[in-house]
Order: sequence, then C-alpha cells, then structure tokens
Amino acid sequence: MSDNEEVRAPKRQKTITNQDAPMPAPKPRVPSLKAPGPLFPSLQIPKAKAATGQTPTPQTPTLSTSPTQSPSVRRPEATVDICDDGDTVLVVSSLAGISKPMGIRVSSTVLTLASPVFKRLLSTPASLYAPASLATPVSATPAASGEIEARLIHLSDDGDSIYMLCNILHLQNDKLPTKIAPELLFRFIATSSKYQCLVAISRACGQWLDHIYHHLSNPPNGQLIFQLIETSMILNDAVYFARFTSKWVLSTPLGKTAGEVVQEPSRQRLAGLLLERQKLVQEDLKKDLDIILDPLAEALSEDARHYV
Repeated sequence: MSDNEEVRAPKRQKTITNQDAPMPAPKPRVPSLKAPGPLFPSLQIPKAKAATGQTPTPQTPTLSTSPTQSPSVRRPEATVDICDDGDTVLVVSSLAGISKPMGIRVSSTVLTLASPVFKRLLSTPASLYAPASLATPVSATPAASGEIEARLIHLSDDGDSIYMLCNILHLQNDKLPTKIAPELLFRFIATSSKYQCLVAISRACGQWLDHIYHHLSNPPNGQLIFQLIETSMILNDAVYFARFTSKWVLSTPLGKTAGEVVQEPSRQRLAGLLLERQKLVQEDLKKDLDIILDPLAEALSEDARHYV
C-alpha cells in the first residue's frame, strides 16, 4: 500500500462513520394560517398625506370657527370617496377594522333627499364645521378657487354601518359585501333606522339574510333567531320573517314564558305572540297524531279482537 492510500484510508473510514450516524429528526412544520378576508374587498383606503403648507402630525389642534359652538376638529387618517365630487366628509371613529378616525366623502344632496335626519344634520350652518383643508388629507392639496370646500361632520355611529348605508344611498351597491355577520347586520339595521332609511336598505339586506339563514348552527341559537325575526320584521321582509319564525317555533323548548325568552319589556309582546304560535303548532300536531292513531285503536280494541 502506497503512502497516498494510507493517508486516504482514515478519511474513507471517517466518511463511513458519519453515514452510519443517526439522522436528526426533521423539525415539525407549523401550518400557516391565512388571514381572514376583508369585510369590504373593493375598499381601498389611501394613505394620509399632509396638505400643502402643513406638517404631517398625528392630530390637528382644536380649531374654533364660531364663537357659539365649535366641536374639536380631529383630522381623519384617510378619506374614502363614495362620491368623488362630494361636498361633505363624514368622520367616523373606525372603518373596516381600522380603529382610527376615517373620513367618508359623500354628496349632501343625495343624503338630504334620502334621509330627513341627514337633512336636519346637514342644514346646520357650515361655520360650525372645519374647512376642507383640515378635513381631507387624501386630496393633499387645498380646494382650487371656485370649488366648494367639503364640510367635516363627526358621527358617533358605527363606521362600517355608515359606509354601507352611504353606498346604498349613492346607488353604489356593487361596493357592498356579499355576506356579513349577524352582529354587523343588527348594527346596520339600527343605524339605518336612526337615519330613517329602512325603505332604501330593505332590498339590499335580502342576500345577507339568505346567507345567514342557510348557515345557522344546528341546533340554532334561540336568541340569535329571535333577533333575526325582529330584523326581518323591521325590514318588512315577509319571506324571511316566515322562515325564521318557523325555525324558532320548531327549535325552542316548550313551556317557556315571554320573560324567559327576552328580558326587555318592549320585546316581550313579540315573544308572547311567538309562544302562542308554538302552542297552536303543538295542538295541530296532536290532532294529526290522533288522526293516525284512531284507526289503530279501533283495530286493536276488544270488539275487533276476533279479527286479529
């Protein structure tokens, strides 16, 4: 054996030793969770920009524009345009999961024609509101000469509900979500009722009620179905009122009182009517069972024993 072979021999043995060693266990892979889809897929919230001559700050200082009553002006982080040339910016505390002041640019003419509450709100003198240079950070430039500056109006309502309501009033139904959670639907109905726009939004809620109806848990939640009954009644939707009522009557345990169904006295009248309907259904079921059992009872009676 030559010197080179003697040198390579221990290296070959070392390599074989490494191959015989146990392989380390593979690290378990943690499954990646996909983030839930956005509530409004078509909603694109622009980044906030400072207007010309302004330094971007987290919050604009308080500005007094009237000696009588002037609310503190909070500059929204961004403004979403429902109406591109709108003359009013509605500021809400949150929108689409963003817990920051957000602006919604709308047309005061549309809101005035659709809602008497908005009509009274927008009839407030413009001097009580801030100019558009502080209220519209997305435009990034002051209003040109001859253009009407938008008014900044702060609302304490749910931001998602206001956004959906304004889209419906501006005939922008294509921007609405295809399905929403029942809790958001209840907030949306309450906001629409406050602004007296139930007639305008009633037909837009049909697809949301349909999705909720076909995705109820089994057995369904009695309190949730009762709220959906109230919602369909407020919307004057006879189809889903009948569907949710039938499901509630068939799934609610027997022997309950109106006070056990709901605690609020103003809602107990509807609960009492539903319980009466449940008793009528129970009596009808007993009558149907009697019709089925009467022939059997006659066939198995003492008089008919010799036929058996």
